[in-house]
Amino acid sequence: MEINYGKYSAKDFLEDSNFTNWVKYKSPELEKFWSDWKASQPANIAAFTDAEKQLRLILSAKRIEPEKSDREEVLQKILSTIDAAEEKVIPLRTGIKRWMIAASVAALFIISGALWYVTWQKNTTTKFSTGYGEIKKIVLPDQSQITLNAHSHIAFKADWNKEDAREVWLDGEAYFNVKHLNKTGSQIKDNERFIIHTSLLQVEVLGTVFNVKDRRGRVEVSLESGSVKVQVKAEKDKQWLLKPGEVAVYSNATAVLQKLSQDPVIHKAWTERRMLTNNTTVLEIIQAIEDQYGYKVILEDPELANRRIDGTIPFTSESNVLFVLSNILDIDIERKDSTLIFKSKK
Repeated sequence: MEINYGKYSAKDFLEDSNFTNWVKYKSPELEKFWSDWKASQPANIAAFTDAEKQLRLILSAKRIEPEKSDREEVLQKILSTIDAAEEKVIPLRTGIKRWMIAASVAALFIISGALWYVTWQKNTTTKFSTGYGEIKKIVLPDQSQITLNAHSHIAFKADWNKEDAREVWLDGEAYFNVKHLNKTGSQIKDNERFIIHTSLLQVEVLGTVFNVKDRRGRVEVSLESGSVKVQVKAEKDKQWLLKPGEVAVYSNATAVLQKLSQDPVIHKAWTERRMLTNNTTVLEIIQAIEDQYGYKVILEDPELANRRIDGTIPFTSESNVLFVLSNILDIDIERKDSTLIFKSKK
């Protein structure tokens, strides 16, 4: 039966294999077909143009290459960045239409990412938490700023005593921009110290910009500017003074405090709702999905966990993450309640 493309919406075009294959692969036959169709000046040309723009956005950036053993071509290119304001597509669910227009998602993140100002109450503890997929920005009484990642918790005393150190307790991940109170360079006073307590490490700073991640029995502190002292709680003699571009790592598994050199941009990429991968395993990406969105991920092929990926993965929404991964890995992703199943394509 001949398809009446003249009645298609943008969503219909995005679900049509002739259309998507034309944008992806530019075969001569499809090129001629769609060129002739556009020349006929159809009434829904705007829907066609909108669908083409959406798909080209997804295919516009540097392709993340699969291993050589995989199929020769997964996609011409794969998304390296998606601007949250331009987010349109929610694809890939086995048994469900692969493309859906999701303007509401962008609005949701604008709301959840709004700047939060704290109402201080004496003799109480102020607490903030984020749900899965949510980011909050918090301004502390001293005007230091914290960006709290998804599924994270932070607490501090509401009545900060001006004579005591500033203290924060963190479970999860947060990006800190701490106000520097020591203006003279003289001996540091107690109230000029800023201390972050995690499950395994204590981080002390004066004024600096850094990221702290406390998940899965492992704490990472990445320093962007200034200096911080990182100390193992259980062993006071284990401590490092970090310089910009250095990362301190400590885990229950190794009980070893390590210092690494790594670009801090990698560690703060989540604040822009993206993940920068550099020889990153699929297992690490899966853990990020579980931490960010609360899913349990099951691999039909356990060997997939060891695959490595280079590139940028958007975390503007869970659907964008799943769409990109399904194309990188050439798999289907099935969602069952709070479980994601990564399945080989049939």
